Amino acid sequence: MCAHVSITPNHQTGRTTPLDTRYQICKLFNLGYELDLTKCSKEELSDISEQIKRYKEQRECSMTGTFYHGNSPDNNHTSWMTVSKDKTKCHAVIFQKLYNPLSSHAVFPIYGLCKEWDYRDLNTNKIYGGDELTQIGIPIPLIKQDFVVFDLNLIKV
Repeated sequence: MCAHVSITPNHQTGRTTPLDTRYQICKLFNLGYELDLTKCSKEELSDISEQIKRYKEQRECSMTGTFYHGNSPDNNHTSWMTVSKDKTKCHAVIFQKLYNPLSSHAVFPIYGLCKEWDYRDLNTNKIYGGDELTQIGIPIPLIKQDFVVFDLNLIKV
């Protein structure tokens, strides 16, 4: 499955979303950029270059691992994750559509991990039990922003 980072504002919806949000969602698939690079700022070009570098480091998990679409406690969030075949790596994305003070704080289970192992989130350096992540889930922080992505980069400890 392919996913492309497109232009903003989007030509179909008119929505403006941050470049990082668009990348975070697309990185779990066969990543592409569907935009005119000559219209990007130097900062955006630098960000895109870094995104491609990170994608190449993680793409084996996305291309050969198992893909999961997580359950959401509401219609304002969705989650996706890929887990490596040996269950030692997981890349998960939780997407918050719009900030809503009544529903923007939730817990999301992570699927496909080994319950007996511990996992480190390389983004935060926090360690979680596999049973904790699969049975209870991970809470997302309360961020007062629309179209925000919470990214987990888990590796077996």
